[in-house]
Amino acid sequence: MSSLRVPVPKTRDPFVNTPLLRIGPDRFWTSSWNATSGSTGVLVRADGSARTYRFPPPHAGFYSAAASGPDTLWLCGDLSRVVRLTLSTGRWEAFPTGADPGLVFQGMALDEESGKLLVVAFTGRTTDAVSFDTRTRRTVRVYRDVTPQHYLRASFPEDGGVRLAVETPETELLRWDPAGERLHRGGPAPEGAAERWRLLSERGPAALEGDPPAGTDGVRWFAGHGGLVYGARAGADHAEVLRWDLGGGAARALCRVPDADHFTLALTADGRRLVAVTRYGEFHRFDAATGRHELRTTLDTDAVGTVDCLVRLDDTTVLGTPFISQRFWTADLVSGRGTDMGRAAPGGGQITRTWHVGGKVYLAAYAGGELTEYDPSLPAGFPGNPRVVAAPPGAMRPVASTRYGSTLVYSATHRYGRLGCVLAWHDVRTGRSGHVDDPLPEQSVQSMHRVPGTAAILAGTARHADMSSRDPSAAPCRLVLLDAPGLAVRESVAMPHGADHVTVHGRLDATGWLCGIAGLPGGYRWFRADPAALAAPGRFLPLPDVITPEGLLPTGRPGLYVVRVEDRVELWDLAGPRRLRVLGTEPGVYRVAVQGGGVCLVTPGELVVLDGVLP
Repeated sequence: MSSLRVPVPKTRDPFVNTPLLRIGPDRFWTSSWNATSGSTGVLVRADGSARTYRFPPPHAGFYSAAASGPDTLWLCGDLSRVVRLTLSTGRWEAFPTGADPGLVFQGMALDEESGKLLVVAFTGRTTDAVSFDTRTRRTVRVYRDVTPQHYLRASFPEDGGVRLAVETPETELLRWDPAGERLHRGGPAPEGAAERWRLLSERGPAALEGDPPAGTDGVRWFAGHGGLVYGARAGADHAEVLRWDLGGGAARALCRVPDADHFTLALTADGRRLVAVTRYGEFHRFDAATGRHELRTTLDTDAVGTVDCLVRLDDTTVLGTPFISQRFWTADLVSGRGTDMGRAAPGGGQITRTWHVGGKVYLAAYAGGELTEYDPSLPAGFPGNPRVVAAPPGAMRPVASTRYGSTLVYSATHRYGRLGCVLAWHDVRTGRSGHVDDPLPEQSVQSMHRVPGTAAILAGTARHADMSSRDPSAAPCRLVLLDAPGLAVRESVAMPHGADHVTVHGRLDATGWLCGIAGLPGGYRWFRADPAALAAPGRFLPLPDVITPEGLLPTGRPGLYVVRVEDRVELWDLAGPRRLRVLGTEPGVYRVAVQGGGVCLVTPGELVVLDGVLP
């Protein structure tokens, strides 16, 4: 056995989902998302000068921000706490709200008269809201189950109160009365309203009325000044900015901004300059009348991100993909040198599934379900290398994958708020691709393994939408056999009543597969399934408590699994079951990947590669 250690490479930190907030005439704030290193905040002026602010974990990001005067920002990324930042000194303080944790999106409301904040988030069970007094630094009230919608998107003042837009699966308005401390549901909102409410918060209720002009489908409006409204249409690796004259003129293309979307763009207070802090922390400035590019600077935003996927390219090189940055890196195991390789896929998101086939790497991407091909022997540079080889319509997050000969197969969830999934395939030999939409209505395939010696894939489904963004299907989850070539459903069997999802973990013995069910009384339940006689579980397996579905990795050999138990990584024979040996102990290990006869461990700062540890 041999062991190699190298630093996790730094990449450009991802500035996503946080609207570029104007503070005063020409200063702008945004922040990144990074659960490993902590969020990076940036305050940049229109002249390109900038200051960065570092927030250690657990402050992964702040999708909502509100300015209270020229020197104070209130930040929120999790419903359980808010953060006060003094821009001039860089000092910050976090205040617990008493609410359950929940990921907060854009649109936190700040009522200047009362000094109160209101923030809304889905906690995994209900959508709750917190009213927080910024003057006393205390929570005024926690509102429970305020709407069936999940994600806060925007807020704006209206008639002495505040309107808030909450989306997914539908869109609804809430009305908050800060003085009387009341929160009411306000009924459904028109389609596309959330894109307009950022304008409303800046310019008042008449900011954008009527239908946008022809040719602006897909444009999301982000700022306005003097009768002109600016919007962005996001592309694979850029945003096209359009300007629309509300006085009756047509919308016209103004400029293209690399690695941008409507969140990353803003106007100076005088309306003369368009500015951007892109997804990768680059600042751009344009003339808002002509679209002429005036300035570009690279901000200090490199950081180590959370590793999602690892691929061993050869004896000396590992490829990795960081969370939500849509980039990839390589690490040299001999020199320890890491390289940020740039974009891995179009749009925003991250790589969630990978294959190493024929010397090339295939990467399946959230948030569009695309599959890209990367050839390590050629210079890297999206969109040429990696290049898109499949783009199944309706797909969002790739969640399960397998391989059948030269064909790669993966399942991707539908968009937030929609049940079901898309099954996609790509033949690396012929270059042909295809997909099947919703093969099992309202069921999402969340795990899949090719059954050796057959043309079948054994799969398990879940009855919920991605991130629990819609109430689950009433139908039970199912164990499924798919025909590998066309992905047609050959056979399926319902799991016991109440089962939330069933997972096929890997082979257990020569003919049986280890599966597990979540949602039943007594916690996670293990069972053996035989593809030759597919059936609901007749009995459950009594595996040791240290075996958890989150810490289990199949090796491809029947019964042999790598198991993560806190900071220990162990090798088990689950057909026994018995622990064979401890492979490694690494403080803070959070990701494990099985690579041939070796195992890669990931800690917040290091890659630990253990070669020759698997039989």
